[in-house]
Amino acid sequence: ILLDERKPAGGKASAPVAKTSRAEERRLAADRRAQLAPLKRKADEAEKRIAKLQSECSRIEALLNDPALYEKDAAKVPALNRQRADAQRLLEAAENEWLEASEAYDAGMRALDTGA
Repeated sequence: ILLDERKPAGGKASAPVAKTSRAEERRLAADRRAQLAPLKRKADEAEKRIAKLQSECSRIEALLNDPALYEKDAAKVPALNRQRADAQRLLEAAENEWLEASEAYDAGMRALDTGA
């Protein structure tokens, strides 16, 4: 931290004011980003789970939409309906986790941008 002891135009010296160097500002910003890294990681992981669960839901939907399933192996339908419900519950939980982590990360980045 540097002290700015410039004299105002009137010639009188003012009290020293703490002044942060650019290197110090960059270091502080890097520290704040590092503190936000776990939130970013959590959001990224939730996003990957969302993609997998969406794919799983689509796969099950395709099976359930196939008329041949009901003709040849109707006994599988209740199990597939349970799997679809489970996958949809997990998908909703992953979406909520992603939303919370993303909002927290975004709020932290906004605070970083404003210098808070």
